[in-house]
Amino acid sequence: MSDTPTGAEAGSIPNGVPKDRCGYTLDTDDVPEIIDAVSCWRPVWNDSEQCIWHADVENKPITELRKACSDQIEQLDGAILRSIEAEGFDWLSGCRLIRADLTEAHFPDADLSNADLFGADFTEADLSGANLANAYLPEADFTKASLRKTKLIDASLDDAILTDADLYRANLADAILPKADFTNARLQEANLIGAVPREADFTNASLPGAYFTNADLSQANLINTYLHRANLISANLDGADLTGADLREANLRHTTLAEARLTETKITNADAKYAEFERATLTRTDFFDANLIGARFYGATFDDTKINRGTEFGEHYADDLDGIDGEDLDDEEATPWDKAAWTYRQLEELARRNALPEQAREAFKRRKDIRRDELWQKLWNDRDWGSFRNWGYSKGLSVVMRYGASPWRVVRVSGGVIGIWSVLYLLLGSIYVPEGFPDSETIGQNFFPVLSLPTPLTEWGISLYFSVVTFTTLGYGDLQPASGAAQALATIESFLGALLIALLVFVLGRRSTW
Repeated sequence: MSDTPTGAEAGSIPNGVPKDRCGYTLDTDDVPEIIDAVSCWRPVWNDSEQCIWHADVENKPITELRKACSDQIEQLDGAILRSIEAEGFDWLSGCRLIRADLTEAHFPDADLSNADLFGADFTEADLSGANLANAYLPEADFTKASLRKTKLIDASLDDAILTDADLYRANLADAILPKADFTNARLQEANLIGAVPREADFTNASLPGAYFTNADLSQANLINTYLHRANLISANLDGADLTGADLREANLRHTTLAEARLTETKITNADAKYAEFERATLTRTDFFDANLIGARFYGATFDDTKINRGTEFGEHYADDLDGIDGEDLDDEEATPWDKAAWTYRQLEELARRNALPEQAREAFKRRKDIRRDELWQKLWNDRDWGSFRNWGYSKGLSVVMRYGASPWRVVRVSGGVIGIWSVLYLLLGSIYVPEGFPDSETIGQNFFPVLSLPTPLTEWGISLYFSVVTFTTLGYGDLQPASGAAQALATIESFLGALLIALLVFVLGRRSTW
């Protein structure tokens, strides 16, 4: 507000005013709230030409000011209260002090609630512990002011200047702060729950432990802001610029960061569960050890984004996919399946670039699951039977080898086939067992002599051996299928064995490339 006149400089002494009267009139050209200014009719003070309120004098005696203030709400526009020291007073509560000059005033614990302080100058003033609840403070200048533990609940600070101000533990709950300038301000543990600082400027501000729950910070400038352990639960940071901001260990649960700029932002150890990063710029953003379960990333730009093994991802867009009604979808917009699949694709590439193969495989598998579920939804809602074939193929790939990502899944399926076929050979077919099998004449040391087992277990052991030999297509020739059913089963098992062994080789080779 340095370009705007305050105090006596902002008005004039109109003609026709008696010499024993102040005659100060506020210049209303830049104060839209005032239509007709009223000349001050208070008596002049001492040797000055104006009243005690408008005389351009510093360190005015507080006792005389108190006497000059009636018990009714005063109109003190343009008052000059520079360098005055007064603690804990309440006689200015609700007064009108538009464009008042309170530079370097010392008002700790004062009650200025409900006061109209439009454009007031509080440069380097001490208002620590003061009550400014519901105060009207648009365009007020708090440069280098001390507002420690000050109550600014429901205050209106549109376009206010708080550059280098100290707002330690200040209470700005539900305050109106659009376009306010918090450059280099210190807001440690400040309470901004429900505040509306749209388009506010927090450049280089220090806000560790600040509370921004449900705050509206859309389009705000938070460049290089220090927000360590800040609470931003459900805050709206749509389009905000957080370039270089420090959000380590911050609580970003359900926070909206759509289209926000997070270039070189530190979100290390932050809790960003269910946060929204859609269309955000994530260039060189640090997500080390962050909780990103359920976060939304559709359309976000990942450029040299950093994650590590401690970065947690989970089911993304799961809430949108649960109970979705295909009739409500707009063909021109991306479906929740598209958003989820796109997100997992980006996370897969992100994990690859950060040399995290396990995370890359997990994202790949989730992406395939999403597409399979989409086919099932189309089959269920649209009766699209053409989707059944694709769904069955996808389901088979998942069961057998987890879309080519799990060799142990192939091994387990192979073991299942061998075990099932060993039982089927006993139930449906027959195996020719030569007399004296197994042959007692062997070479080498017999460290594992043939055990004498009960007949059922012996038969199943022989059947299991035959199943393994058939599955692996070894073909020793010591056992042979002795019926048409056994031959059919052996044919199918040998085909399945060749297929599963080939798949195992494929999966192992694929894993080596992650």
